[in-house]
Amino acid sequence: MPQEDDQIIPKIIHTCWFGGGRKSAKMLKLERLRKQTLHDYEHVEWNEKNIEFARFPFLAKCHQSRHFAHLSDMVRLIKLFEIGGIYLDTDVEVVRTFTPLLSNEMFLGYMWDCNLGTAIIGARAGHPIIEGLLETYVVRPDEISTDVPNNDMMTAAFIATVEGFRLDGRAWRGKNVAVYDKTTFEHPSFLWRRNYTVHHFSASWRQERRAKAVIKGLIAQMPLGLYLYRKYICAKSIGLSPFKDLYKEARASAPRPVPPPQEAGGRPSR
Repeated sequence: MPQEDDQIIPKIIHTCWFGGGRKSAKMLKLERLRKQTLHDYEHVEWNEKNIEFARFPFLAKCHQSRHFAHLSDMVRLIKLFEIGGIYLDTDVEVVRTFTPLLSNEMFLGYMWDCNLGTAIIGARAGHPIIEGLLETYVVRPDEISTDVPNNDMMTAAFIATVEGFRLDGRAWRGKNVAVYDKTTFEHPSFLWRRNYTVHHFSASWRQERRAKAVIKGLIAQMPLGLYLYRKYICAKSIGLSPFKDLYKEARASAPRPVPPPQEAGGRPSR
């Protein structure tokens, strides 16, 4: 386990909640769990009260058009670059402390086997990868499409600019960043033994058909239901990804050694 002297990423949790909408009971439960598990971290929620939208045209545009998901896409990069810490989507369930990961300069994980995720990102202040992503929003905001998910943008940026990175779904460590597999932050591993978090994909900015939401809820409550359902969804996602050919090519290559340490071990408390 790393000592306090090894800590590079500060113990600050960033979340975003724009639009003033009412949080669901599930979201409030996840918030309480987050603060309980990470009781020794500072927790900051970014919203209309503490963000100056006029500072950046993209922020002002997204807020005016109520594109709150894309608004939070930029805010998370701003705060990670300026302050450092760990950004979490509000539908992320924290199952163990992030402290073993704070010796990284930056960390994130796969959302699917062929796409990186952005719901959980840790970084020190001033990290160059965060700076490069943020530069697009600041200097070339017209290149940002509100029709494209930001995890596609993150994946494309890593492929183009991060030396040694290959999109193969495997854990990997670069010069100043650690990439973890999809069962570290996004999808449940068997009995959740490998997870720091689980992403519940609530998509609070859009309305989901009630029947579909009920079915997903019932599956999640079944023994191993969520685990098996996510295995199916992950397999299906490969065919839908714009990076599927690059992923298949990378998987066909020899596996790489020296993945980032998991530092987890044992079944997390839930």
